[in-house]
Amino acid sequence: MRLLPFLLLAACVQDVSVTKRDVDNDGDGYTVEVDCDDGRAVVHPDAPEACDGLDNDCDEAVDEDATDATAWYADADGDGHGDPDAVTMACEAAPGAVADGDDCDDADATTFPGADELCDGVDDDCDTTVDEDAIDVGTWHADADGDGYGDPATAVSACAGGPDEVSDGTDCDDTAAAVHPTAPEDDCADPVDYNCDGSVGYADADGDGLAACDDCDDADPAVHPGAAEVCDAADTDEDCDGLADDADADVTGTTAWGRDADGDGYAGAGATVASCEAPVGYVSVFGDCDDLDGGLHPGGAEVCDAADADEDCDGLVDDADPSTDAATWTTHYGDSDGDGFGDPARSATLCDTPAGYVSNDDDCNDGSASISPADTEVCDASNTDEDCDGLADDADTTASGRSTYYRDADADAYGSATVTTTVCDLPAGYVTNDDDCNDGSASISPADTEVCDDGVDQDCDGADDSCPGGGYAGDYAVNSGYDTKIYGSAAEDGVGSAVVAGDFDGDGVGDLVVGASGMTLAGYDGAVLGYYGPVRSGAWASTSYDDFAYSNPTSASANRLGGALWNVGDIDLDGDDDLAAYSALYTVTILRGGDTGTTTVTAASDGTFTCNQATRGGNVDGAGADDDWLCANQTYASNAGAVYAYSGTSTSAYATLVGESAGDYLGWSLSGGGDIDGDGYGDFVVGAVYNDSAAGNAGAAYVVYGPVSGTANIATADHKLVGVSASDYLGAVVKITGDTNADGYDDFLVSAVDNDTGGASAGAAWLVTTPGSGTITSFAAATYYGDEPGDSMTETDVDAADLDGDGRIDLVLSAYLSSASASAAGAAYLVYGPHGGTLDLGAADARWLGTNANDAMGADLTAIPDMDGDGDAELALAGFWHDYATTSASVTNRGAVWIWPGE
Repeated sequence: MRLLPFLLLAACVQDVSVTKRDVDNDGDGYTVEVDCDDGRAVVHPDAPEACDGLDNDCDEAVDEDATDATAWYADADGDGHGDPDAVTMACEAAPGAVADGDDCDDADATTFPGADELCDGVDDDCDTTVDEDAIDVGTWHADADGDGYGDPATAVSACAGGPDEVSDGTDCDDTAAAVHPTAPEDDCADPVDYNCDGSVGYADADGDGLAACDDCDDADPAVHPGAAEVCDAADTDEDCDGLADDADADVTGTTAWGRDADGDGYAGAGATVASCEAPVGYVSVFGDCDDLDGGLHPGGAEVCDAADADEDCDGLVDDADPSTDAATWTTHYGDSDGDGFGDPARSATLCDTPAGYVSNDDDCNDGSASISPADTEVCDASNTDEDCDGLADDADTTASGRSTYYRDADADAYGSATVTTTVCDLPAGYVTNDDDCNDGSASISPADTEVCDDGVDQDCDGADDSCPGGGYAGDYAVNSGYDTKIYGSAAEDGVGSAVVAGDFDGDGVGDLVVGASGMTLAGYDGAVLGYYGPVRSGAWASTSYDDFAYSNPTSASANRLGGALWNVGDIDLDGDDDLAAYSALYTVTILRGGDTGTTTVTAASDGTFTCNQATRGGNVDGAGADDDWLCANQTYASNAGAVYAYSGTSTSAYATLVGESAGDYLGWSLSGGGDIDGDGYGDFVVGAVYNDSAAGNAGAAYVVYGPVSGTANIATADHKLVGVSASDYLGAVVKITGDTNADGYDDFLVSAVDNDTGGASAGAAWLVTTPGSGTITSFAAATYYGDEPGDSMTETDVDAADLDGDGRIDLVLSAYLSSASASAAGAAYLVYGPHGGTLDLGAADARWLGTNANDAMGADLTAIPDMDGDGDAELALAGFWHDYATTSASVTNRGAVWIWPGE
């Protein structure tokens, strides 16, 4: 849409008054109409042509007749110098043209200025002078007597000699033609040195007593007539008779030569010939022991051979001759077991094979005739390499006698019939039987115990056994139908402010300990009451049948003894569980199991510790004994919180883990005594409800695998699980449940008291069987949501035990603020195993409901190890604000604990 205005503007700026004939763009005086290039002032019809690659004069030719052209000369002989008479003017040189025109002969490449002058009758260097200073001149001598030999004193250099000049300057007398180097000198009496050799005929140069002209060699005193003819390499005629060496019958010094028939350089013992030089086929060295074999002679090398030949003619052969060439020896190997295969560790290097030796070293065991390369590989317990190929049993594909084994993937000692291997030796992960009906589960095999009515054939007998019956289902009013009710005698006793179970007297029967934080016992508020199982049925006051009791020694309002209780395990290893009791603000007192009677908690104390939580630890230190225990102080370091680990009855912590940040409240909840990673060491889980890692107050739970030691930040924990949303308060309760899915590893529950999935603050809990780090929902094997808004489910406690005797772990969760039966009457939920999926607790298998408003039933609960001998755990449910003894008039907050038997 903007194109049209632009075109109109372009049309408006054209100047139509200027014509083509008036335009001269380059200002050279020629208009565009006649100028062939109106963009260059050096181009127009009258411009001079120049060497610039342009058509300067507009005649459609480029650089022709350029005013700045260069002279170029033809160089026909290619010597770099041109013919001055063959010049061409051009911008660039034509092929074969050069810039220098100074050649005097352009047909001869050896003739040019600066060339070497030669004796050739040519002006080679073009300086108009011929053969001057030639580099190949000769030397000439005057020959005055005309005998062809010149006087050496008259030497001159020139290209050619003049008349009576010769090139030989060796004449010793240039005035006598009879005197020169080749003149004859045969008159012993003439004193003239005719041949210029420095001597005359009557001279005796070699002093042998004969004149030179009578001596056939006057330079050698041993050569003259009458001398003895002797053999010599030069064949000299020493006696000057014209015959030399063997041609002269008088020769002396001959050599005896013997016949060398085999040509090995050695003569045998046959006839000899005496002469100066060896006749053909004769040598001067004797001693050949076989002149018909060129390989046998005194200079030969003795070698090992099958014929035992005496190659060096010393009378000794092969191993008998110490000079036998070692390179021809053969290594032989001992064969002790006589199987035809030698021992590489026992050898002898000789010509011939000794007795008990063989020529190979292939035996891998020379002590057994049944082990050699000729034998067959068989499966055997010792993994013997019978065929000596370096491979034994399964490593050797030729081995015989293999067996079939069955895969035991779940390591329960029973194999799968469908996954087999046929090998010599039992491989890791395999067994000899195929009796497993499920090789993916270590809890399913013929050796396992059948769990009834779970749809699984645990003992591989082909059927899932049916349970004998029983089990809770539906809703139950906690205050009717119970087996035992333990209630407070007076107002504000608060019986049930805490409950904990275990075997505190070591008799193998479950026991129950109850806290009564408002009970006045021995003068001050707060008491702990213990009941050794089995307990009396019916409803009775808390102090009626207690086996032991601890009273509070102080009246401080914060010191409400019994407000919390924990089973810390057998820390003194005496066979019974020991107890930790809340005894003052952030103070925990250890009480040994086995007590009876009533005493103050101070008198019974085995140490006090600054904590708000405690739990059994098991073997957390890795020392072997299950005597460790843990406690937590959530207010440590500006409420960052801390967890401490103690061994046995020691009062000094051997390990400390501190919270990540101030205000996290690490240790709000704590559970130990389990083995989550299956390594045999104690592990624990600890909650930090105010941790903000995922969102504000989303909370966190940390999983710590033992052993632990020293001081560290909880950030080093093995796993960290965080809440889903802000203000979830994950970690309000943590609980190690035991092995809920029978995989050999303990599992745990983590609650988020204000999670809103089931309704505002309904609460949630997750069962984790395979922990990791991240949001709790990513690792949940089962999820439980609160029944109603405001339930704050699992704000206080949960527990796990087999309540119906089917071999599976059941879960009990609480919501003490539940108003399902009356406002804040409370509720407890039972979920039978196995566990999985997502469950709204309104659909739990069974539910116990508080009787009256504000009972707060479920504020604490515990599963009691079998108290009545029926094999099931019992369930203790506490309502510390309950007002009734049986059905009589209420007494405010007397509290109660109800025991419901397992079914």
